[in-house]
Amino acid sequence: MKNNKSFLMSFLLISLCGDVLLLNAQTKIAKNSASSSINLKKVYVHDGKLSRKIILHFSKKPVVTYAPESIHEKERDENGLLKMTFFMPLVTVHDEANKEALESLSGMHSKDYGLSFSQVTKPMQGIKCLVAFNPDKEGFEYKTFQSITGDEGVMLQFYHQDILRKISESNNIRMQASVTLKKSTSSVLKKK
Repeated sequence: MKNNKSFLMSFLLISLCGDVLLLNAQTKIAKNSASSSINLKKVYVHDGKLSRKIILHFSKKPVVTYAPESIHEKERDENGLLKMTFFMPLVTVHDEANKEALESLSGMHSKDYGLSFSQVTKPMQGIKCLVAFNPDKEGFEYKTFQSITGDEGVMLQFYHQDILRKISESNNIRMQASVTLKKSTSSVLKKK
């Protein structure tokens, strides 16, 4: 019984500390940027053979925070998809074309990945982005960047794991063939 109480107290303390840290970070963001919000300027989607990129351009550098939905953030849902939630505080969307683009992306779902964007006001104003993907079939990463034009941006990218595996296997075969060829060439040269 004593172990259960200490475990419960530890769990509650860790949960409370996490909430306090998140609230503290959001308060700092709000104080530092209280004078103006960050405007979503443009949304681009690039579909390639290896990946799909969603590129967002902003008026200022956005803060992207990973906000786990639960203590078991690595758990998969009933479809086997891993869910990740990102929050971009103080981001606003004024342009109708960008609002429509985000709505269109929010409808983008397949059996291996999905994406949704929503404007929220709590815990503070911003954009919430929910990413769901099957890590056995799709890879995912996000990056912040500065474009050539000086815009600050965020890139969300889904990788097709099966295609990348085939490329990797092909490169390994080429490397093995190259090593074998070098060995046979060097042994011929040594005999002379």
